[in-house]
Amino acid sequence: MKHILQISILFLLMNSQQANSFAQSPIRSIESCLNSKDLSSLVEHLHESADISILSSEDTYKPREAANKIAFFFRIHKAYHFEVRHKGSSPNSSFVVGDLHTKDGTYEIYFVLKRGKIVELTIDQ
Repeated sequence: MKHILQISILFLLMNSQQANSFAQSPIRSIESCLNSKDLSSLVEHLHESADISILSSEDTYKPREAANKIAFFFRIHKAYHFEVRHKGSSPNSSFVVGDLHTKDGTYEIYFVLKRGKIVELTIDQ
């Protein structure tokens, strides 16, 4: 009986760690996209309607429109490193605040995910 209880506890711990790993995987993937400047993969993480704010331009876009706006920013501001400053989550969403280091300065990037998709992305100086 003692062994069954130990195995059950071990199984529950492994499942909770695995669930946490799956929940964090979109964030890690987005971080990787930003570091590698892989904008085509970043688009896959956009919600069907995302609030995008880049410097003084702000609107709600479909993924392809948002991709064009983000790509335009990256063409002008040659990024070389993305560094996460803070991460957080609630039962329904998660967010990341980080610094995007470019050749012409550092920009703050903030994004919010719901169900693994970016619903809000802000790039500000």
